[in-house]
Amino acid sequence: MLDQKFNQLFATFEKHMGGKPTIIARAPGRVNLIGEHTDYNDGFVFPIAIDRYIRVMARPRDDRQVKIYSLDFDSQSEFSLDNIQHDNENTWSNYPRGVAFHLQEEGYSLRGFDAVFTGDVPLEAGLSSSAAVEVAMAMTFEKASHLEID
Repeated sequence: MLDQKFNQLFATFEKHMGGKPTIIARAPGRVNLIGEHTDYNDGFVFPIAIDRYIRVMARPRDDRQVKIYSLDFDSQSEFSLDNIQHDNENTWSNYPRGVAFHLQEEGYSLRGFDAVFTGDVPLEAGLSSSAAVEVAMAMTFEKASHLEID
């Protein structure tokens, strides 16, 4: 199954971005065994990773454009790192946009990239699919921009 998803992601990258990816990132979904919704309310939590992932294949660009294709939504979105705006049409793209915005707010100098991503973390199931997208995209920005982020 993993090989099939990897091959599908690779083929989709070649089709939509042309060429081959040079960065591969993934981040797991998670579940809280105790402490649901308390992590941001100063309570105790016990989150664990699950065996479902968001997977990203990317290639750095020589400019500050970010071009992302979501295999799961069969949709593409682009934005400039110099003018990150909310996307009302492709709302899934607001997660990578938010990551870029906050990394730059923290002083990181980002480089653009072309990326394709997919996942098997169920949406809206309380398994942190959006957080997995954000972590995978943060790792992609880190590698594309030659950064070291704690």
